[in-house]
Amino acid sequence: MAETKISGSLARRIVWVFILLVIMPLILYVGFLWAREYKIKKQSATSEMQLIGKFATSYLNLWRKGILSEETQKVDVPREGLSFYIDQGKLFAVKREGGEYVGGFESLETWKQNFGFPFVSFVENEDKPVRGIHLDVPVQEANFVIRVALTPEEIAQYSGGEVLFHILILLAIVVIIGGLGALFLIFRISKPFRQLQQVMGAVESGNYEAQYSPDRFGFEINDLGQNFNGMLSSLLQNMEKAKELEIGRSVQNQLLPKEIPEFPGLFIGSGFAPAKEVAGDFYDLFVRGEDELLIAVADGSGKGVSACFYSLLVRSMLRSHALAGEELKEIVQKTNTLFCKDTGDTGNFVTAWVGLYNAKSRMLEYSSAGHMPGVLIEESGDIKELGTEGIALGAMETDQISTGSVKLKIGDLLILYSDGVTEAHNEKGELFEKARLIEFLSAHRSLQPQELIDHLIEEVNQFAGELAQHDDLTALCVKIT
Repeated sequence: MAETKISGSLARRIVWVFILLVIMPLILYVGFLWAREYKIKKQSATSEMQLIGKFATSYLNLWRKGILSEETQKVDVPREGLSFYIDQGKLFAVKREGGEYVGGFESLETWKQNFGFPFVSFVENEDKPVRGIHLDVPVQEANFVIRVALTPEEIAQYSGGEVLFHILILLAIVVIIGGLGALFLIFRISKPFRQLQQVMGAVESGNYEAQYSPDRFGFEINDLGQNFNGMLSSLLQNMEKAKELEIGRSVQNQLLPKEIPEFPGLFIGSGFAPAKEVAGDFYDLFVRGEDELLIAVADGSGKGVSACFYSLLVRSMLRSHALAGEELKEIVQKTNTLFCKDTGDTGNFVTAWVGLYNAKSRMLEYSSAGHMPGVLIEESGDIKELGTEGIALGAMETDQISTGSVKLKIGDLLILYSDGVTEAHNEKGELFEKARLIEFLSAHRSLQPQELIDHLIEEVNQFAGELAQHDDLTALCVKIT
């Protein structure tokens, strides 16, 4: 009897545990599945309604084009600025010609029949109640909205969560598989955890090639593992980019003079604001002899380390030919020829404004080689652009190098810049542009060269706001004293 009582007590406990842990959750689960099924159906219906709304808008615009391409007549619109309106069961499409509106119409019933979706209607009062759910799609320049509405009965026709199917699966798991199945699943489901742990350990040990492989029983762990794979891949790519960026910044720093050289009769100011990506902008000031100064501002095509190296190559060539005592035309021509041989068919090129200034004569000879012209602001306030015809260095070999010359006077300002200044843009998509630059330079020409450049960079940054710029900002200012 004692054993019977113990057995019976155990049995009752098992029954109560089964009821509490299986039957009650099952009942709750059934209620949840019914609610979930309706939610899924509602979501499916809403998604289809959105597509139908977009399709109705497109169909309405196509209908308007068709109706207006036919013979039109003068119509009176309810208010100005409408392209569509409904009146007395008719749908009108209109356009303005001269001082009056012309258009055509079609009955709403005919339009709906041609469109083919009976649950689409045109509504002038958006507050009008509906039974079920609805989606109002606004129509530009119209006195109505397109309403897609479904009744509860229509919503019920959508595919749902298959409640009975889920219940049968749950009963099979509970009754047939039971505890043994649960133990097996616990052991089996833990396998993806162990694999992910091993992968993380391998990565921690320095094996960055380790990857998580999806498992049939991984479920959310598969998502976690795939996210880990993606995170590791992104991390490695960012490490490579950071390494390339570090190399590019190092090369870019080599492009710029470590200090502005002192040159008789000149005050010089310079500025360089790097973009998010490394590019090939540079400026150079190279003293030749006692009386001549080679001035250059250049912009290499493309981004990355290669653009920096090509710009460094051009700067070295310009200096080398200048050091040989050659004239400006020969400097530019020989630099272009040699650079073309080095770049081959890579498509890389460098635009460069190159000038040779003589302190004794105050003559400036220049060639713009595809670069933006320099801006000369004379002491009187007159503004001139110093540019020549020609193509960028490296574009093609040529012996047709154009140069210009100008005699500078005391008080004159020469400003050179890269397209990072004029092509800086703000969040509205507006460009800084040359006109804004000229206006700024004219208004601030009384400043010393370095102050002028500093204010210019600040002005461009304020114009761009928080928007990251994709090109370097390079500027140089030379004042004759």
